[in-house]
Amino acid sequence: MNPYEALQIKPDASAEEIMAAYLRLAQQWHPDRFTGAEKLEAAMRYRELAEAFTRLKGVGQSQSQSQSQPLAPVMAVQSPAPDIEFNHSAASSAPAPFDPQKIRIQTEAEIADSAPRSEQPLFVKAKAAHENGQHQIALENIIEAVRLDPEKYENYALQVKILDAIGEDKRALVQALEHCLRLDKKDADSAIHIAQIYQSMGMQTRATRYWEWAYNLAPKHPFFEQQETGAKGKILETADDIKGSITGLMVEAKGLFGRFGKKG
Repeated sequence: MNPYEALQIKPDASAEEIMAAYLRLAQQWHPDRFTGAEKLEAAMRYRELAEAFTRLKGVGQSQSQSQSQPLAPVMAVQSPAPDIEFNHSAASSAPAPFDPQKIRIQTEAEIADSAPRSEQPLFVKAKAAHENGQHQIALENIIEAVRLDPEKYENYALQVKILDAIGEDKRALVQALEHCLRLDKKDADSAIHIAQIYQSMGMQTRATRYWEWAYNLAPKHPFFEQQETGAKGKILETADDIKGSITGLMVEAKGLFGRFGKKG
């Protein structure tokens, strides 16, 4: 991550400019302002801002102080490079003035930086919340777990269950299912699930691609066997209907012929 790009500032930004950029963007991306799947992007962006600020706050203070240092008088015999280098070193080692606002920001950055680095506790919290019907809390925890370990199948599988329970963001659901397929290419259940979603959205071409993928993976999958049984049942029902119609027509015809015979 480039901290300057994260804070949208130039490499020579002063401490005041760094602080102003952090305050502006942190307010814009604070996770409490978002809900649902959008909260994931906001939480990740908010953490990036905190990390960028932590990395740049010392640099910005050094630059601001070096700019405020009085220039040394020009001597007749002088080597500019060592003097300039010395001034920068002195400026960077000078203590920063006390600023309560900066202290508050540093505390927030430290809190963000000290977040748990293991996804397992988050996974456990997400699972418990999901089982208790607290799906939004479960989603927030599993999203963070996925961010910490994007190569763990169980994280995405739980995210699929949570998103299914919420039932609002089909795009996020498809993305989670595609990650399941990426990590387990024999996961026919995920392929069937994606196909059903696309079919419900009227996107038949994409649905067909995943139907074929799932069938190639597991032609004996209970879903396909059930469909086959249902199809056979429909065929038998249709045959019975046709047979019944023919029988009815024959009875009706006999009745007509009987009436004609009596008239004769």
